[in-house]
Amino acid sequence: MASLPSGSVDLTPEVLAEQVEQALHTHTLSAWFPRCIDAVEGGFHQDFSRDWTRGGRQPRSVVFQARMTWAVATIARRRPAIAPALAGLVAHGMNCLQATFWDRQAGGLMFYEGQPASKHSYGVAFGLVAAAAAYRQCGSADHLAFATQLFDWWDSHLHDGKCSGYFETLDRYGQPATCARGPASPGERDCIGTPYGLRSSNTLIHAVEALTEFYLASEGEAVRARLEESVDLLERLVTRGSQRLYRYFDADWSPVDRARSYGHDVETCFLVARARRALGWAGHSPIRRLGENALSRGYDRRYGGLYSGQRRGSCGRDRAKIWWVQAELLNYLASELNAATPGSTRVLQRIRQTWRFIAECQLDAQHSGWFDTLSRDGARVLRADKGGPWKAVYHEVRALLNAADALRSLDTASGP
Repeated sequence: MASLPSGSVDLTPEVLAEQVEQALHTHTLSAWFPRCIDAVEGGFHQDFSRDWTRGGRQPRSVVFQARMTWAVATIARRRPAIAPALAGLVAHGMNCLQATFWDRQAGGLMFYEGQPASKHSYGVAFGLVAAAAAYRQCGSADHLAFATQLFDWWDSHLHDGKCSGYFETLDRYGQPATCARGPASPGERDCIGTPYGLRSSNTLIHAVEALTEFYLASEGEAVRARLEESVDLLERLVTRGSQRLYRYFDADWSPVDRARSYGHDVETCFLVARARRALGWAGHSPIRRLGENALSRGYDRRYGGLYSGQRRGSCGRDRAKIWWVQAELLNYLASELNAATPGSTRVLQRIRQTWRFIAECQLDAQHSGWFDTLSRDGARVLRADKGGPWKAVYHEVRALLNAADALRSLDTASGP
């Protein structure tokens, strides 16, 4: 498709919801399962080309395994009609996290399979997300016990009592590490791409997500205190940054890199709003304008969708359309969709335009699944892989579930 007009078909919320729900089944469940299930070594296969040919065996990451486990647990909890078909996959994923990634000698989760020195708060956070979601889905005491074990290890080893938040890169025994081996070289980065010695907003927002999921599962006072602290820290960083969320910070949370990621901006708005609801905090977050600013700078009014971000030291924008950024845009718009607010009509139109871009460009009509990266207009596939260490079904599952439910709620509220 060479281009998309700025307008879109005036689909009703009900029809949009049906299309989004169908994509969940066609481009996620049917596309990934059962082909991704590793019946030999446990867990899920992670490397797939455009036509779903499985790639060569590479070290598996805890982030991928945790995200897949979270996804099947969450779909099963929120779509009871198909829960029986997914229940075994939740246990399958949890078995992998516990048997393959938990370090029996030193505790904590390995970031890469069989590499006990590779640990990171980001990986521990997603392990906690998965374990808490598994418990919320099936009520297994074993899953709650593992989630509690993860939180206790993470909090006792990595919590920063001086500046708040969590240290990121760890050695095997949970001590903050400044480099992979020996003195850090200039520009050397850790396993999620953060320069050694710095902190990332990416880890912080997913710490908020993990603490929220665990608090919803356990309602423990210790996790509530850490969640309140983390939300407060994140809101202070954004408001101090004039409604911008920068990528990297030094030890005391002063920004050191002014590049922006629009996908993380809108994802942050959703995760903070969800955390505040879990805590019972009234009113909107003071960082709500973060999402509005991201759309003002990064929303593509011609073709629909959200640009990747703004490079450091540049006024230009990276206009590639990346699958997870479009999923987080759809998710953010769904969270903003409220029939009682004056802006709901504008938000609905943006959902229509965004969904049209996703449905006609980002989804692979030939082989199913989501293309990784497209050109701005969707005409060229820049990267076609369907799966990889960072490309699980986490972003799209969240977006599709929330968008379908929000659209149905809007249709009901506006009906006769």
